[in-house]
Amino acid sequence: MLDNDIPFKPLEWQSGFLNDVSPITLLTGSAGGGKSRVAAQKAHSFAKQYPNMTLVVARKVEKDCLKSSYQMLKREVVKKADRVKFRAREAEYPNGSVIYFIGMFNERAREAVRSIGPGHVDYFWMEEGHEFEEEDFDEALGRMRGKGAGWNQLVISTNPDAPLHWIYRRLIVGEEASVHYSRESDNPHNHESYKARLATMKGVKGLRLRDGKWVQGSGVIYETWTDKWDAGHDTGNVTSAADFIPGIGNTWIFADDGYSGRFDKKAKMFTQNSHPRVLLFAQKHHDGRIAVIDEMYKVGTREDVHIAAFKRKLSKAGHPWPSNGIFDSAAPSLGAALRDSGVRSVWGGTKNLDNSVSVLRDRLAPDENDWRQVIVNPQCRFLRMEMVSWSYNKRGGYNDFFDNGPDAMRYGVYHIVDPINASSELDVSVTGTERTAIDDLMHKIDVEWDKYMGELGL
Repeated sequence: MLDNDIPFKPLEWQSGFLNDVSPITLLTGSAGGGKSRVAAQKAHSFAKQYPNMTLVVARKVEKDCLKSSYQMLKREVVKKADRVKFRAREAEYPNGSVIYFIGMFNERAREAVRSIGPGHVDYFWMEEGHEFEEEDFDEALGRMRGKGAGWNQLVISTNPDAPLHWIYRRLIVGEEASVHYSRESDNPHNHESYKARLATMKGVKGLRLRDGKWVQGSGVIYETWTDKWDAGHDTGNVTSAADFIPGIGNTWIFADDGYSGRFDKKAKMFTQNSHPRVLLFAQKHHDGRIAVIDEMYKVGTREDVHIAAFKRKLSKAGHPWPSNGIFDSAAPSLGAALRDSGVRSVWGGTKNLDNSVSVLRDRLAPDENDWRQVIVNPQCRFLRMEMVSWSYNKRGGYNDFFDNGPDAMRYGVYHIVDPINASSELDVSVTGTERTAIDDLMHKIDVEWDKYMGELGL
């Protein structure tokens, strides 16, 4: 923990960061929350408290670093009594610690990081993190070998960008960093005119800078989706309440077919041009709420092998193999494989894209009591990633990437919510012919049973 012996009064969220000694920390959230100020403060306190430390403050372009981060430290953070000597691209402390101000514009600049100081870094701050490439981050990470303080830290401060950005994929969804979220409303030092400007921002810019959301520039499809789990909030659509509860309702498999692509191990996500097959385990509660509990994404895997692996996973977790299944109706063999695995009642998913998207969007949104009819367990990492990534293209249509889990979920939700219309739109069944009379009967029984139990309040 760092000493705070200068007149800096941290905001509540800033205090958490100042006391955090995690190897990698991310500061993100809405603009005006005080991310840069507290990162600069921590750099100064680190250099002042521990002797002979090597610190780096970086922007993508060096001149931007000298105009912003360098000036902030010199004019707002460091005091005259600290006796810090500011030179062209560095700041030297009386105890031998040095802060270097650099850019990482290209490969040559990245390589220059390796020659800074004794060859290792104790504290590395990447300001405006969204400007950096993933290779910049990896280069910085490779320099974090300082041991003099007993801990070292790589800090990234940034406003949100697209959910496809490496920061979101690796540090937030991939959980490589300790994440601290800021909000403009938390900062009493902001002028009213600044608050007014943020309030008037529209579209993607407003969602990112005002609301602190990682959203696609071309517009997300499920704008009603809210994922606050990584910020430490068990609310929104991602919640621990989305768990299997025996006796509360029927279980389902929601399935979207796919095969091609590859998994990026570094980003811990499938590449953009991948089309994995997706299996989601869900439960419909008697009150109508739908909980998506678990997931399994696979590429280059046969249907039966994928299904068997998911069945083992659910069994290991103590979950039953579902009695109902909704599958991609363009892949009848997937439906057949689900039935062969023991799923009792199987239906093809709707082909009405607009209607099913609208139904799911409505049920992701909160009502006046902040109740959401569709919730997802935090462990569904790939689904969560895709829900903030699937977007409209420039022509206003749907992009055909990062839509795999969302497709599986809309098939299932639309069928459960409106089985009559969803079923009437089908022209493909498990075997390529009409659904069997027994499946029709069992489905009606399931629907009526849920309705009856709901009326009883069970």
